[in-house]
Amino acid sequence: LNHVNNCFCMLNRHLTNIGLEVKQQKCRLACASSDRVFAAQEAARLRLCPVDVDNIISLETHAINILGVPIGAAAGIQQQLDDKANQLADDLNLLPKLQNKQTALLLLRYCCVHKIN
Repeated sequence: LNHVNNCFCMLNRHLTNIGLEVKQQKCRLACASSDRVFAAQEAARLRLCPVDVDNIISLETHAINILGVPIGAAAGIQQQLDDKANQLADDLNLLPKLQNKQTALLLLRYCCVHKIN
């Protein structure tokens, strides 16, 4: 939480320099585990964080994709990875059905391999 607070303060300083501000009442602190929620609540109780964390904290059970990387709760990340693996398996199962083997190889090389990364 200390790192989040330091980043928030730094962001606020930079935004103030260009005439912008962060509306704390519109911010959310999304935690991926109940341990993190407890740590945030404890920091708020001890006043280690100038932001009123109790009013903005939430326990997230989902994950979001940022630049192609799932970030968030473990269950949400696992679900996204499972979905990606299932889609890739479906795509790979279609390749042998193509009559032209060269086309299948090119699709595998230039499309399916990139999906794995």
